[in-house]
Amino acid sequence: MGITEGVEVGFITIHEAQLYCSVGERLKRPKWPLWVVGSESHYTVLYALETRVQDETSSASREKLARAVFDAHDKSGDG
Repeated sequence: MGITEGVEVGFITIHEAQLYCSVGERLKRPKWPLWVVGSESHYTVLYALETRVQDETSSASREKLARAVFDAHDKSGDG
């Protein structure tokens, strides 16, 4: 199910790239440009002073659409 509402502070982790977990879009795109970053051994805080760093570029929009189409056909979830 996941988080159903927007969040103030985000979360991203290297463990998602390693397929150990999945971080939802609401955590990746918080209200403010402030994220907790999880690694194998520690946490870090990442922030920006400008909220526009969260604006989605046209190439990011295309990539998101391509990923959604691919995921719809990838039944094993292995990418």
